[in-house]
Amino acid sequence: MAKKGVSYGANVALISGQRDVAKSEALKSMAGGAAFSQAFGEGVTKAIEAKAKRDELVSSYIDTLGGLENVSLLGEGKNKQVVMDFVRKQRDEYAKLASTYARTKNRDVLDRMEEIKFSFTNLDSQIKTFDQDNREYLSMADNGQLIEIPGKDEKYPAIFTNNSTLSVESNGNMGFTTEYGYHKYKDVAGKYTEKNNISETASLGVMLDAKKMGEGGKSFYRDDIKNSLAATFKSTGNTGIMAMALTDLTGDNEYQLPDGRKAGNLSFKRMWADGLLDDKFYNENQLVEVNKVRQEREKTGNKDISANLEFGWMWDKSNVGELNDMMSEYYTDVAESSYNEGKANYKPPSPSKTGKSGKSGKLNLGKSRFGNDCIYMEQQFVNNKLKEFQNAKKGDFIPGFEGANTYGFEFDGKDFIYKTYNSETGEFEGNKKFKSDKAIKEFIPSHYLSGGGGKKLLD
Repeated sequence: MAKKGVSYGANVALISGQRDVAKSEALKSMAGGAAFSQAFGEGVTKAIEAKAKRDELVSSYIDTLGGLENVSLLGEGKNKQVVMDFVRKQRDEYAKLASTYARTKNRDVLDRMEEIKFSFTNLDSQIKTFDQDNREYLSMADNGQLIEIPGKDEKYPAIFTNNSTLSVESNGNMGFTTEYGYHKYKDVAGKYTEKNNISETASLGVMLDAKKMGEGGKSFYRDDIKNSLAATFKSTGNTGIMAMALTDLTGDNEYQLPDGRKAGNLSFKRMWADGLLDDKFYNENQLVEVNKVRQEREKTGNKDISANLEFGWMWDKSNVGELNDMMSEYYTDVAESSYNEGKANYKPPSPSKTGKSGKSGKLNLGKSRFGNDCIYMEQQFVNNKLKEFQNAKKGDFIPGFEGANTYGFEFDGKDFIYKTYNSETGEFEGNKKFKSDKAIKEFIPSHYLSGGGGKKLLD
């Protein structure tokens, strides 16, 4: 029997209430989901837009990096491949750095990006310089205008003939590895040694002038010529002096060396190292070796035996003064040889009885030191000049026949000092000393003193 008051039917009110609660919760959940979806969508959109902006910024950074305008100057060989490998590596790193910087704005990242940009600019500039150097070097080589100083220039043939290994440093500096080591290009660019045309031209000029002086019966002022050569060599700098030591100077081809051979096409360095020069060019120890070789040559008849003296000292900058002095001495010797050759052709002028330009009865004393005109003097004037020398007292100055402010001799009580007038200082300058008889012959040709060509003076 069923219990009274107990109902087994569904509780409609409770169920309805629970349904309302559930519906309310569902509506709330649906509203939140919609809001979340909207916010998520907006976030994704912003992220995409931000990435697009970053990508655009990265792209602009990469565009500013640029490339190498001069890479084609390297041709299609291995050097170009090395450069292109460097460019690709740097460009890849730059792209990564640009992406990082676009997101982080990290200053260190930007600094590294700037370093890569500089490396491209630096490398491009060095490629252009290398191309110019390469063309110039090969042209000078073809024209025989290069000198190879030991310890300095051996690397260049390999660098400029693609027989070296190119590498590119992180900052864009080019470097070449040869059998002589690694050479950073910016440190060696354009520093190959050219022939010293200044010194060579000056030396040839001195030799030609010396021969003319001999042919004209003039005196050879050895100290003045040597000092002039030394000053010219010095003006070309240390490298110029070293280059001169390696130069085959055409003007000394006929110069006779102490053993009788001619200098020919030998450089000063070669002659010195082979022991072919005069004793004065060697110190005591060197001379021992030179004399041994001289004896061996004489014994065997083989003139090609070399003393093989160590010549590395010539390429030491601390020794350029000594090298300059030795070469100036040698080329002065050559000039004196030219002078003597010219002097052998000298023909003293005869006393003029009917001289040129109405100079009848006057003595022709030869050409002026300041032009091509001859000096004509009455015999009495010549006699008086001779008396000035004979009666000179300490401190006396005897001017030349060509005027007071030209040249003359000052007597120091023992010797006559030859001096020339310096118009800038208004003083007579010089220190070349002559004994009385030689000083006189500077003014008066010897045949007038001996009577060989005319009446003897003072008789």
